[in-house]
Amino acid sequence: MRTQRQLLSLLQSTQREFDSLWHNPKATPAEQLAVRGNRAVAGFQLHAAAVALCQQAGIQYDYTKLVPPLEYTAHQDGTITLD
Repeated sequence: MRTQRQLLSLLQSTQREFDSLWHNPKATPAEQLAVRGNRAVAGFQLHAAAVALCQQAGIQYDYTKLVPPLEYTAHQDGTITLD
């Protein structure tokens, strides 16, 4: 039970970070990705890992809310550009 609560907390934190990138009234996703620079890919990888962990653990959640609304390209230098 405790693990379930911890994973749900992880999902809620992941949702907040996701919303701060994709639904932020103060900066566009492209602007934020530019600021993140070569750390952007790592952030997307952590997001994907958190979502996968929670899905595999059977945590009930609307995972469609965690799918990026725009296509993007991850570059080898760690940056991300929107398509």
